[in-house]
Amino acid sequence: MLTFEPFNLVYFSILLGVYSNITDVCQPDISNLDDSNDQCVIKMDKENRNVLSILFIGQILLGIGGVPIQPFGISYIDDYASKRNSPLYIGILFAVTIMGPGVAFILGSAMLRYYVDIDKIPANEIVLTPSDPRWIGAWWMGYIVAASVVAIASVPYFFFPREMPQE
Repeated sequence: MLTFEPFNLVYFSILLGVYSNITDVCQPDISNLDDSNDQCVIKMDKENRNVLSILFIGQILLGIGGVPIQPFGISYIDDYASKRNSPLYIGILFAVTIMGPGVAFILGSAMLRYYVDIDKIPANEIVLTPSDPRWIGAWWMGYIVAASVVAIASVPYFFFPREMPQE
């Protein structure tokens, strides 16, 4: 006769979690089923704080890098462009500032169609598909594409004169 004791149910659920796509971040160890998940929760809380601090520092650096564009870029355009063309240039600056995150999301979604190890594994050896929950997209390729576009766009700046004539 088959009995369902609590230990058997927990053991079965752990095995089911290991051999399927249903997993939990803090799974109890089979040898310590009587213990609680306190240590796992403490470890995850510490890891979450580390990730949040990295994201916080990244946002600070993003803010520091983005601040000069608005006050200095607008005043530079206003000082060195003709009065007839400066509204057009300022409009272009604002349009590019607004469209940038949208283009980044589109680029990111396009790059996630490729497997993360595209540089290490040939495409014919990848058995996963993008619809598989284990699929990890090549998120890092978006940075390479964006850096390449910025590098190409920066070339004309090297040919500007050191001082712009006043209009």
